[in-house]
Amino acid sequence: MNDADRPAATHGAAPRPVPSSAVGHAEAVAAGQDALDWRRLERAQLAAAPELIEAWEAVNAELDAPPPGRRSAWVGAGAFALALVPFVVPGMLIAAIRLDQSLTGPLAATIALSLAQVAGRLVQLRRARRGAPVESATGLLLGAVAVPFSALGATFAALIALQRPEPLAWPAAFSAAAMTVVLVAWLVLERRRARTAAPHGGSEGAADRLRRLVEALPPELRSRLDRDREDALDRLVASGAIDEDTRRDAAAVPPGGLGRWAWAHERSRARRGPA
Repeated sequence: MNDADRPAATHGAAPRPVPSSAVGHAEAVAAGQDALDWRRLERAQLAAAPELIEAWEAVNAELDAPPPGRRSAWVGAGAFALALVPFVVPGMLIAAIRLDQSLTGPLAATIALSLAQVAGRLVQLRRARRGAPVESATGLLLGAVAVPFSALGATFAALIALQRPEPLAWPAAFSAAAMTVVLVAWLVLERRRARTAAPHGGSEGAADRLRRLVEALPPELRSRLDRDREDALDRLVASGAIDEDTRRDAAAVPPGGLGRWAWAHERSRARRGPA
């Protein structure tokens, strides 16, 4: 087997227990109990430094993100449309009141749009905590302007509930209020992340955070991680799972970088085509 194919095995077919060390994964590979998976090897290596795990997982999540294309374009368009919801709700309610129309439709639309906004922002909050890129300055500005409009929509719905016998009025008011709260929470988190990233040159990625954490490791722990990987690579060479060239390349990668190295190697091979 051409050893250039080895780094491509970065994903397991099914979840398996993570070994407690890189050597443990290498020994399982040598015994034929597991396939070589560079991410699993690296995750096992980092078990000795749990403070790196969160940033490491964020780096690999970025690698697994879909490439730019039609899907990302649709996702971007959907995110932009969702960002406009707080502006639509109060205008829709005011128009219905002034035109003396039935408020059932606008109130139902307020509930649906508000809940969609809440769900969308909760997804963004979860992605932010997992290391997603910081929101752009334009997105932050749009979010800041949207907050008072969202609150205005909740106020209008509450006034309708107090003045008219509309069964959907209070649910609409609570939904719009929830939209406001989640929007504020998202805005606070993104501004905090933007301030934290600013000293490091703008939008700091997960790889940058991981590199800083690795550089801050105590020398003894860094040496322990290096020894664990070196021993694992020796076992992989001895078992024939990798050759000396692959061992040399993998040994030169800093802690936390094996997943990115294998990912780049795999795509480099794909561009070159079969030998």
